[in-house]
Amino acid sequence: MEIYGHHNVYTGRDDFQKLGQIARWRYKNVTEASPRCLLKGSTGEFHPIPLVKGRPISYFLPDLCRELQVDYSGTTIFEGVEAFVYRGSARNFANGTDNPDHRCYCQENCQEVRSGLLNISSCWYGAPVFASYPHFYKADPYYREQVEGMKPDKDRHEMVIMLEPKTGMVLEIKARIMVNLLVEPKHISVYRNARKTFFPLIWADYNVHVTDDLLGYLKLIPILEMVGKICCILGVTLGVLMLFWYPHQLFWQKRLMHKIEINTMDTPKISADPTKSSGVEDSPLLNGLQYVGSNEGPDCAH
Repeated sequence: MEIYGHHNVYTGRDDFQKLGQIARWRYKNVTEASPRCLLKGSTGEFHPIPLVKGRPISYFLPDLCRELQVDYSGTTIFEGVEAFVYRGSARNFANGTDNPDHRCYCQENCQEVRSGLLNISSCWYGAPVFASYPHFYKADPYYREQVEGMKPDKDRHEMVIMLEPKTGMVLEIKARIMVNLLVEPKHISVYRNARKTFFPLIWADYNVHVTDDLLGYLKLIPILEMVGKICCILGVTLGVLMLFWYPHQLFWQKRLMHKIEINTMDTPKISADPTKSSGVEDSPLLNGLQYVGSNEGPDCAH
């Protein structure tokens, strides 16, 4: 708690673009080290989604008491899942001259140095501490020349972050940061002849990799999207068919009722004589039979 403090982050309820972004740190929207800089960046768990190609992402790092932007590098396939790749660039550790966004971090007693190191002394209780990439990777060559054994290597010292673009979920993080101590000549006998040097103390390699179960869920996203699109197309198609089918049925129903009414009006009256009934005359049982009328009574019929 002494170093990382209490974090308040946005939930995205009022503005979804603020999802997971830092709101207050140690109950303030600025840091004591840089009171002129408003807090910005993700705390690491969430990013505003969906991610946009070409747009950088940012993190708020309590170790540095500031925001650190990571530039978009491209798209790749990470274990069967599409991923956006972000890589650390030289501007991440540039001074306020080369990167105007860092000007507010340098206060009255701030010592401006060449690009490649960030002065985080005010964040570490006034200790002459500076942050950089390991082995002064992407820093001004001046720093490597002051210390023997510095061998910057892209594969070992570059910052790389991979995120799933639709959910913003972290697939892999390789964050490398080195802490350096400023050594300067002092009037004390021990440091009288020392030259000004940014001496590397330690560098850390933070590695994060998505678990297999979460990766399995991410692989289902394209399938669910395809199923959703198919269901949507079928639903729209069915709705359009119903939209045209119902008026068509009403039209033919009205036309049929009108035809029935006309046929009813044109039907002749039924004769009272049963022998003239079309049903009787047309009956196959009565073929060849004749009805002969007689005046002799009902028993004389033949």
